[in-house]
Amino acid sequence: MSLVSLQPIRDHRPDLRDAANRFDDWLDLHAQSGFIDTRKVVRDLSGDLTSSEIIETLNAIRNLEIAKVGYRIVDNSGTFVSPIFPSVDDVPPVAFDAYGDEFSVERKHIVQIYELCK
Repeated sequence: MSLVSLQPIRDHRPDLRDAANRFDDWLDLHAQSGFIDTRKVVRDLSGDLTSSEIIETLNAIRNLEIAKVGYRIVDNSGTFVSPIFPSVDDVPPVAFDAYGDEFSVERKHIVQIYELCK
């Protein structure tokens, strides 16, 4: 069972009911991390939902305060190596990869996530 409910989307956006159901299934498998990794959502759900449905559902998740947008740094292997930052402007110019090696943070290292509200 997911840590969050997407029922508010079903209530406020009936046009996204099917997408919310699919997101619920996805969250059951991934919500233990406490955030939605947009890279994984697109990869995992693009076969079932259109890009518009994914974007609209993510927007509804944010607008209905089910989650808030944040940013994390990934290293060159795609592993998260930072805490959640509230804004892109808060992301530091350097970070350390999983092996402790410093690297310059470029745009490709910044991933938008949705931090689930408790």
